[in-house]
Amino acid sequence: MKRILLYSLLILSIAGIWYACKKADDEPIYPTAPISRLYISLSDLESSETAQFRNVMVIDPADSTVGTDELPVADSYDTDPKRGMGITFDPTIKRVFQVSRNDSTVRLFTVSEAGALTASTSFKDTINLREGRAIAYHRASDQLIVTDNALNASSIHIFSNPLRLTGQRKARKRLLLKSQPYGIALSEKTDSSMMVSMQGDKREILQYDLEAISGLPDSTVADTLKPKASIGIATATDLRGISYSSALDVLVIADIGVVDQSSPDGSIYIIENALSKFATGGTITPDRVISGSNANLMDPIDVAIDDRDDKEHYIYVTDRYGRRISRFLLSANGNTAPNATRSVGQMTPEFIYLDARPRPSLTENSQ
Repeated sequence: MKRILLYSLLILSIAGIWYACKKADDEPIYPTAPISRLYISLSDLESSETAQFRNVMVIDPADSTVGTDELPVADSYDTDPKRGMGITFDPTIKRVFQVSRNDSTVRLFTVSEAGALTASTSFKDTINLREGRAIAYHRASDQLIVTDNALNASSIHIFSNPLRLTGQRKARKRLLLKSQPYGIALSEKTDSSMMVSMQGDKREILQYDLEAISGLPDSTVADTLKPKASIGIATATDLRGISYSSALDVLVIADIGVVDQSSPDGSIYIIENALSKFATGGTITPDRVISGSNANLMDPIDVAIDDRDDKEHYIYVTDRYGRRISRFLLSANGNTAPNATRSVGQMTPEFIYLDARPRPSLTENSQ
């Protein structure tokens, strides 16, 4: 009888461990308290004559306000990049990834429960990765995706199993493009897709099938993989960073306007029902546009969306020329002012990533 009881307990323990592992694999990790943590990558370059730059900032909590209209003061970290560009975070593996433009390196950082960054590992591709820009991590396939907008070598690099990579490493797959890619956004729906904004006069966003990309053999260097859809914005000047909310089916895009110009000529486009508009294709009119003197967008370069059910929906924007972070309501439209901002001093903000996770009870109730 004791033996039977021990066997039963053993089976139940194994089943419990299997269920916990499966749950961890299938679902994002939810914190005991809500998280709204904004990671900011800065592109300033150190020299022997400058002070040591701290090229990642973290605003936590980003959904709060100090005084009447300021975001909280950011914590800064010395990540030693040569011009930091794309940045992303995944709560399952508890890693921040940051790509640098000058030394073709992807750096990884561990993140504590309090949001503090600690240097971990790095790898580089000095042969093929020329002008790294946006970076995204696809959890289901364990792939890290980097856009490269080098003028004569524009491409998308796909690195597999990034936690295991060190030293000199080439991407497992590269998609060669005729135009310069910039931002990346991933859809988390079952028909998962990758959306890529195209810099310059293309004024379009391409949509690729992630399953088709995952099915390509390793060592693929392809210029024949066509996007499954695209949409264009005829009134745009120069599209840059993008962000997509699977929960809301909303796509947000930054239009930098005329680069390095002090006048507020930048815009933010909000596209509702984005997947259906990709399915239709062609040139579209954004549902809302944030622009004008009150918005004060000089060089908006990247965006992030807070889409939590229990919180106000926000858009976060990095303004490279204005050297600030701005927060707008997702419902904002026209010549409207941000509801909060934060200057980054003399530093130059580029890409951002928002880690916004609700409380578990609210997540379970919404499923």
